[in-house]
Amino acid sequence: MFRLRNKKRTSRRRKSSPRRRAPARRAPRRRLSLTDWMFRKLRKYLKMGWRLLVLYYMSHMGD
Repeated sequence: MFRLRNKKRTSRRRKSSPRRRAPARRAPRRRLSLTDWMFRKLRKYLKMGWRLLVLYYMSHMGD
């Protein structure tokens, strides 16, 4: 039990916590810039559209 001496004393937390270290929540930016928001939406729809296109072409490969 000699090793206990140089160990830093920390407040004992509950052991059975599922998440070890949740990152500190920063205060969210109040409003997203419009262009950023548009770009985000656009990217989402682009991705969805791309997937649909690929699926469409994949399903029509046999023809």
